[in-house]
Amino acid sequence: MRKNSVIFCFLFLCFHCFTQVSVGYGYSGALPLSDFKKEGYKFGNGYDFYLLSNSFPRETKFRLQIGLDVNQFYCINETADYRIISNGSLYDANLKSENEHFGVGLKLRLTQVTQNFNHHIDVDFGARNFYTNILLSSITPENKDIKFDFLKGGSYTSSYTGITLGSMYKLTRWLYLDLYTRVDFGKKANWFNLSSIKNSNNDLYCDIKNTSTPMFWFGASLCFQFNFKNKSNESIPQNNQKVTEIPQKPKENKDDSPSTNSDETIENSSTVRKAKSIGKTIYNFFKFIEKLTPKKTEEPEKKR
Repeated sequence: MRKNSVIFCFLFLCFHCFTQVSVGYGYSGALPLSDFKKEGYKFGNGYDFYLLSNSFPRETKFRLQIGLDVNQFYCINETADYRIISNGSLYDANLKSENEHFGVGLKLRLTQVTQNFNHHIDVDFGARNFYTNILLSSITPENKDIKFDFLKGGSYTSSYTGITLGSMYKLTRWLYLDLYTRVDFGKKANWFNLSSIKNSNNDLYCDIKNTSTPMFWFGASLCFQFNFKNKSNESIPQNNQKVTEIPQKPKENKDDSPSTNSDETIENSSTVRKAKSIGKTIYNFFKFIEKLTPKKTEEPEKKR
């Protein structure tokens, strides 16, 4: 619960501080390296979760992001059969044990942006916690479960530095598939070698190892891009395409007067047409009157 509370508090702050975030979640596998593997630590299946801020600067091909990375791995179980004497009774019991490790760190990401792929290099700084779960279950004679809290709340922690190489394939405008490999250079830590578990005087014991804790990762995550900015109505040109405006021809104004709106222009043209029609009607009326009026005939000159 305490670990989950820390994660949710960080998420709350990030969603309020960042206008745009990248959220990744997916499967990861962690393989111990060097003495960490030789001394008995096992391969682990788990998950990786990261939350990154908006990339900057936005106008360049190479961009930076900063955020949080959380991961947890459950190593391969160890099983064994035991005979335990408890309260004078002999029990045939089955032992199941599992090592786990949980890491929290700061992630810095440098991304090269291309059309369909975003290649990235991550650097991680954080701390890792190692702890062990052991369950001893009775089989006979009474089918009772006998549980041992082996660590009694204790655990061991060390710091680490990680380097990640990956590529993100663009599925949609807001969804990417992130494929990556990672190496963590962990410092020395104490951890329980589950292959050395033994029963002595009705109690369980296990060798404690102290080694460096390097690990090789591989994984696949879905990365979601969330934008909390108020979207502008203006379109943004993409792929460095320039938006050109088509120049409009200036309207001719014969009277060299300020431009008038279309309603006034229509009204003036209608008035001119009406005036011409009235003038033509008056002209035709006078022509008709002139035709009706009789013409005077000239008298012939008298002979002298």
